[in-house]
Amino acid sequence: MYFRTDSQITLTNPEPALELVLEKPASLLNTRLLVNGKPRFKISTVDRNASITEITDLRTQEVVATIRRRTFLPDKVKFPRRFGGKSVKKDDWMTEVKSSTGK
Repeated sequence: MYFRTDSQITLTNPEPALELVLEKPASLLNTRLLVNGKPRFKISTVDRNASITEITDLRTQEVVATIRRRTFLPDKVKFPRRFGGKSVKKDDWMTEVKSSTGK
């Protein structure tokens, strides 16, 4: 009879860490996001006012998100495959959560 102990579970190799690096960290307007050293997403500003930014998956050439920054109204984020393809307020999509330490 074979029994698996908790120590055997902890001895397995964990998944490798995910490394995210911006190709041009000084500017988020036109750069690429590298995942584990390989280009994965293109971040490009598509208008002169730098208010609309698209994020494109380089594997599929599909726009996966569009961010629209607005001066007086809330910023909006649009995911073609989420929320029915409709824009949502950035604060509704990205919420701040406090950890158990209160930070």
